[in-house]
This record gives sequence, structure tokens and C-alpha cells, in this order.
Amino acid sequence: MSMLKNILVFCLLHILSISALADRSMDQLELVTLQLRWFHQFQFAGYYAAKEKGFYAEEGLNVEFRVLDTSKDHIQSVLDGDADYGVADFGLLVERMRGKPVVLLKQIYQHSPLILMTLKESGITRPHELKDKRVMLDKDSHAVAPILAMFIDTLGGPKNIKFVQHTFTSEDLINGSVDAISGYITDQPFALEQQGIAVNVINPRDYGIDFYGDNLFTTEQEIQQHPDRVEKIIRATIKGWQYALNHPEEIIDHILLKYNPALNRQQLEYEARAIKQMILPDEVPLGSIAPRRFKDIARLHQSTGVELKPERLENYIYQQPLIFNNLKAVNLEFTDAERKWLEQHPSITLGFNADMQPLLIQDKSGELSGIFPDIIAELESLTGLDINIEVGPWNNIISKARQGEVDGLLSSIPALAEEFGLVPTLRYGTSLPVVFAKSERSFNINRLEDIKDKRIAYMRSIRIYEHYLAEMDGEISLVEADSFLDAVTLMLQGKADVVLGMSHDTYHLHKNILTGVESIFIDTSREFDHGPAVRSDWPELVSILNKAITALGETNINKIVSTWTQTDLSQQFILTDTDKAWIKQHPSLRVGINPSWEPFEYFDVDGNYAGVSSDILRIIAENTLLRFEAQPTLSRHEMIRKARKGEIDIVSAIDKNEERADFLLFTKPYLKLPMVIVTKEDAPVIEGIEDLQGKTIAVVEGNLIQDYLKQDYPDQSLIAFITFEQALQAIAQGKADATIE
Repeated sequence: MSMLKNILVFCLLHILSISALADRSMDQLELVTLQLRWFHQFQFAGYYAAKEKGFYAEEGLNVEFRVLDTSKDHIQSVLDGDADYGVADFGLLVERMRGKPVVLLKQIYQHSPLILMTLKESGITRPHELKDKRVMLDKDSHAVAPILAMFIDTLGGPKNIKFVQHTFTSEDLINGSVDAISGYITDQPFALEQQGIAVNVINPRDYGIDFYGDNLFTTEQEIQQHPDRVEKIIRATIKGWQYALNHPEEIIDHILLKYNPALNRQQLEYEARAIKQMILPDEVPLGSIAPRRFKDIARLHQSTGVELKPERLENYIYQQPLIFNNLKAVNLEFTDAERKWLEQHPSITLGFNADMQPLLIQDKSGELSGIFPDIIAELESLTGLDINIEVGPWNNIISKARQGEVDGLLSSIPALAEEFGLVPTLRYGTSLPVVFAKSERSFNINRLEDIKDKRIAYMRSIRIYEHYLAEMDGEISLVEADSFLDAVTLMLQGKADVVLGMSHDTYHLHKNILTGVESIFIDTSREFDHGPAVRSDWPELVSILNKAITALGETNINKIVSTWTQTDLSQQFILTDTDKAWIKQHPSLRVGINPSWEPFEYFDVDGNYAGVSSDILRIIAENTLLRFEAQPTLSRHEMIRKARKGEIDIVSAIDKNEERADFLLFTKPYLKLPMVIVTKEDAPVIEGIEDLQGKTIAVVEGNLIQDYLKQDYPDQSLIAFITFEQALQAIAQGKADATIE
């Protein structure tokens, strides 16, 4: 069903010209060695892509790969100078906490693929069923930490497990020598299935143990001596992974031809799909690092009995310092009563609303990130507390706070805290009320009173808004919404005139490319301080948190805030010399557009190119000095034909498929839209494509939906039209039952 996501991509034809590198001798490139942590397979696809597609060469680098030497630890190989850079996993963090000068450059895998496998016939499907059983894993490797942590959480420890040293062959599981074996979910269950061996998978993630997977690292010495080379490796590697994930079949060809001909294509294809689920490129920017997760992982690993020093992580992440100070280092002087309280209450739970990005962001897997989680991570380090965050609808969280089911609120204004019998701590943030409106409007807001005759959409149940609007009660028309984005949607639908938000909500405008919405009034006279609010019967906790917030300091808090609120602003157009030379040779580009695809692209009444795609191209032009000449076409099909023939250079917005990848290069998606099924108003309710069996679907010629339906629903009756408007007319005239767009 993933093909039903209408992923629009800004497609640049031949935007990278590396022909100039063809005559460049490899001797002129700087030799760099990258240590892999295993043997050649799709696990390292991004690095192969960076080399084979010339991304490393563009940076002046000749990167050679070094496969694992089973007689030596792969991290130690980099520390000893056998390689300049390396690929590691969780073990890198352990080595850093042990004092080794390793530095994490980019986190490629957002999840560890490590699992346990048992034979299907054994009936063993949960960790506790492995008590007194034989479990094969690499006991000397830090990589097994997720499994050990899972046993601690589920069995109280691994003491009742009979560990067997890994022989790195599945034969021990197949012949019954062991009851479970560790492996990677990205390839080994499939390999066993191909042999006719059915297995059960026990995944630590199913038990709340979510460690990071593969990363790119180097040493402090490399960063000090070759800072420019570090940046080059990072840039080219990220480009390589982007390419590999978008062109897996091509990289598989390279692996089979050049790196490991003995591998099986089917298994590599399976591995490619599984690895994408570990990297999550559509949900998390490639290489992203969440400091809070590292601190959680460090604490979990300490529970396995290894004596480590978390404060050594302070400079572990490249250009992203972690504040991992211990209490003594920052002179936090706790009273005897406070120390006793900490001993009696090692863990607390604070509640917060799920729909308050970027203050708190919860992804599909439940992982938390954002401004508040990052601040809380620092407070945990300073106090030694384990501060859990419970996420839920705001009304539910407030109810739990009232009843003592949570120990307080992650953030609250003082007035709200007092209302619920909670005690506010010192603030760790301030927000200003902001009024948002459409860019094209017939009014201006210069003061608060100007919104009294407007319909105001706002996020319901948020007391900041209720307090702010209270003085105008009865004089304004309020439209409640479930989230800030829902409020914006209501405004764009004409159901509200303005949206009331907070200063941090500008994050949404950049993240979701809401080019038709802007902030039109900021009320600088009304500051709302926010910080934790906790139980009134815990005065010691209030004092402890106040000391930690003071020690953390406003400067560090502001750095955390700016990391989130300026994420998009920091990603400015940085052009390499190669980019600049290419632009000089190609100052003007022909852009193929669909003139009847409002609001994404169209020609306005004055004949000017307009819409979302137009705005994005304008921003690119302003920052690169490129000129874009709109070339109107009659239909999507005609646009694709012209692109194939080279009559246009860029397709501004188009779906990606393998056929088009033969003659187009695709950038990262800049807009994602859910697909909808359109029928006549009086037609029966349609819940999915399955309900359209036996009916006729009108499709747009050249649209990815047409290809999808032909492939996955070959018996479905389809009628193709040049434009979406014609497809709608066919439904209205009874020639078709539905269309999908």
C-alpha cells in the first residue's frame, strides 16, 4: 500500500555533473580508509553508493573499504590507525565511556537490528521462556547489550540463561545444539526461511529496549588534524545513503559485481527493505542523533553490570556537545533531606500533551524527541533522577495530575500549576502568543483588539490559550481544533480567519512548507513562562529541580531550543565549488509543469507561474542564482514524454517509480500527500480499494496510481484521462464509479 502515498518530488535532471572527474587520476585523490564492522553486504550500501556514484571523489577523496578482521575489534582498528573512519554500533558508546577517544559523526541506523531467533517448533516466543535455556551470542561484544538489557527487564537479569559463545553459523540452532541464537533481523530470518527453517523472532524493541544501530565514527585525533576531511566524509556518506535507499537495485548490482559476488540477490533485496525500516529515512533525517536516547542507552547498559562513566560522553557526538556532568563537577550541593529523597525516589513521571511539537515530538514507534525531552535529559544527568515522560491527550494528563497518577506536569504555566495543587519549579522556557493568517488576506492585526471580530482557531484544552483569550470572552468567535496543524487546516478551509499559536509554532511552517501561512502579530507584552510542576508534598523535588535548572543555565537551554526552532534555518544553501561551476555552465533551466494542478502549480490570471512548486523554485533561485523557465505542458503524460526526450530539464513535481528513474534523477521529497478515493456524493461508502472491485476507476494517464492499479489489481477496470478534471467529469456523467488522487 506504500505506493498509494502520493510522494511528490522535485526532480532535477543532471544536477550533479561529475564528468570533470573522469579524467582525474585516482592518485590526485586523498586516500582514506573506512573500516566496516562485518563483511560486504547491503548493511553498508550507503558507503558503496558514495564511492561508486563519485560522491567521495567529488570531495577529493579515494575511500577504500576494510572488511572485518575477526582477530581484531573493528573499533580498535580505527584507534590503532589501521583505518581513518569506521562503522560501529552501540559498542562505540561503551568504548567512549571507557575513555577511548572515539567520536560519533552520524547515526545511520535509528534502531538496532539485533534479535534472538528460536525454532518455530520450539514454541519459544518470549524472553522468559528462555530461562535455563542455551542462548548463543557473542558474549565478548558490546553489541549484545540490547539482549542483555531485555533479559534484565524481563527476567531480572541473565543469571538463569546458559550462554554459549557464538560460532557465527545457524547450524547450531538448526541441529538443536542451542535453543536460541542472536542475529540481525535484516537478513538472517530470511536466510533461514530460504533453507526451509521456520523461526520465531524475539526482538528487544518489543520489550521497550530500543538501542541505536550502525553509525559512522572517527577519532578525536582525526577531527583535530583533518577537520575539512571529516566534513567531506560526512557530506559524501549522507549523499551515498540517500542514493542507496532510493536505488537499492543498482547498489545490489554493485555488491554482486564488485564487493561480494557470492551473495544471493533475493537475500540482498530482503536486506535492503529491512534496513530501510532500521534507518527510517521518511521519518527521521539521515544521520540524526537524539542525545536523550544515548543517555537512556548508557543507563540501560550500566544495568548490565559494566562500570562506565557517562560524563565522558560530553564530546561524544560530533559538534553536538552532551552535557553529561556529574553532580560533583557542577557543585550541586544537595541537603541531607534532598539526598535522602533521591534515594527513596529514584524515578518520577511527568505528563505532557502529545500534540505540542517541537516542545515534544512522538514518532510512530513511540520514541520521544524535542525541546523538552532534551532538557529533561540534561536534568536527569545533573540530578541522577530517572524522569519518565507520559504522553497523552492534555485533558487526560491533567486529570492524572489532579489524582496523583503522575507526579506532575512536564511543563505548565504557574497559574495552571497552582489550580491543580502542583508546585511550579523555576522556568526553563518562555513562549509568546502569535497570530497566524493566510498570506493573501484583506486585513492586518496590529494589536490584540484587532482579532475581536475574527474567527479564531486554536488548540482546545490548552490553558495558555484559554487564559490569554479569557479577557475577550464573549467578544470573539472561537473555533476549537485538536492540534495546531488542524487549526491551520480550518483556516485554509475558510472556517476560521486566524490561528492563535505560540512562538514555537513557527516550527510547523518550516517543517510542513506552509508557504501560504505566516505570522502576522506577536504579542511581546504577554510572556508565558513554563517549566515543570510537581506534587505539593515533595518540596525536596522542587528544590532539586530548581538547583539543576540553575546549573544547566539559560545559555545551554537556549542552545537546545535553537537546535529545534532553527533546524530548517540552519540548513542553508551551501554550494561546493563543483556546484558553483555547474551553475555557471547551466544558469537557466527549463521546468516542465502541469498548468492545471492547483494549488501545487498553475498559471494565475496574469499568466504567472504560481503555487507550492513555484514558491520552492523561487527560494532555490534566490539562493543559487539559477533561473527557472516554466514550460507549460498539456498533461502529466506529455510532461514525462518531454522529460524523456530532453526537451525540459526539470520536472517540478512528480511521483517516483523505477521506469522514470531510468531518465530522471530525484531529489528528496518536499511534499507528501495522503491519497483519496473520490466518488459521487450518493455512492455507497468506500473504505478502501477492495471496495471498488467490479467497479470502474478513472485514472490520470501517467500517474503512479495507474501503474500501481495495473500491477496489484490487474482485473480492475480502468479508464485513462488526460487530466484529473476529466476523470471527475467521468464520475459525474456515470462513465466511472471512482477516481483516486
